[in-house]
Amino acid sequence: MRAVLLSLALVFAACKPAPPEVAAAPELLPAPFDAAALQAGLPVGATFDYRMAATGAEPTFERWEVVAASDAELTIRTTALDPSGAPTGTPSDEPYTWPALESHARFPAAVTVIREDELITPMGTLPVKVYVVEPPGDEARADIFYFAPSMPGPPVRMETEVAGAVVFTMEMIRRTLPSVQK
Repeated sequence: MRAVLLSLALVFAACKPAPPEVAAAPELLPAPFDAAALQAGLPVGATFDYRMAATGAEPTFERWEVVAASDAELTIRTTALDPSGAPTGTPSDEPYTWPALESHARFPAAVTVIREDELITPMGTLPVKVYVVEPPGDEARADIFYFAPSMPGPPVRMETEVAGAVVFTMEMIRRTLPSVQK
C-alpha cells in the first residue's frame, strides 16, 4: 500500500496543473508621434495652456511646461491657472521617458477609428488626426483625441462623449515654443 501511495504521489507531483491562460495584449495602433518626434517637438520651455470643462462644472485651466529634457526623458510641470491665465496653487513636476510619453497615445486597434479632419481651435484652424476610442464594455462612451500633425506633443483637443453627448472637453488654448537660439 505504501508503494502505491508513493507511486501516486510521484505521478501527481509530475503532473503540474496547466498554467492559466494569459490574455494576449491587444494590438495597439502606432502613436501619432513617435518618441523621436516628441523629443524634437517638445523642447525645454515649450508650454501648453488648456481649458477643461465637464458638464455641470465651471471650466478649469492648466499650463503644462517642459522644464527639463535629456536624450532619455523630460519633465513636465503642471500649474493650475485662473481664468485670466495667472498661476494658482503649487506646480507639480512629473518626469516621463520619451517612450512612455509616446505610449500615452497608443490605442487598441480593435476599438479605435482614425480619421483626418480640420478643427477650429483658439490657435486657428488645424488639420488633425482624430482618434475615436470606444472602450470595450461601454458602448455608450467614446474618448476622442485630436492630434495636429504639425504640433508633435499632446492632443490639441480631447472629448469624452456619453450616449452621444459631450460630457468633458480638454482644449489647448495656447501653445508656445521657445525661440531658437543661434
